[in-house]
Amino acid sequence: MVALTSVMATGMYCLLGLLPNGIGWFVLRLLLCLTIPNIVFVLLTFKTPEFKYFCSVGMSMLGKVKNKLKHKSVTVSDAGAVSENNSQEQSISNKN
Repeated sequence: MVALTSVMATGMYCLLGLLPNGIGWFVLRLLLCLTIPNIVFVLLTFKTPEFKYFCSVGMSMLGKVKNKLKHKSVTVSDAGAVSENNSQEQSISNKN
C-alpha cells in the first residue's frame, strides 16, 4: 500500500504540473487531488474484507447519529428562548 501511495503521489504531481498557474487552476488542482486518488484507492480495495468491515462500521456509526438526530426536537418557548428536548427523556419523565 505504501508503494501504491508513492506511485499515486508521483503521478498526481506530474499530471497536475501540466496545468497552468492561477487561482482557478488551483481550485481545479485541489478538486483533482481530492477525488482521483480516493477513487483509485476505492476501486483497488473495495473487494477486500478490511474495506467491507470498515464500511459496516461506518454505516453503523452513521445509523447511530441519524437515530440520535431523529429523537431530538427543538422548541421555542413564549419568551423566545430556544431549548432542545430529547423525546426519550420526555417519555421517561412523563412515566414518573
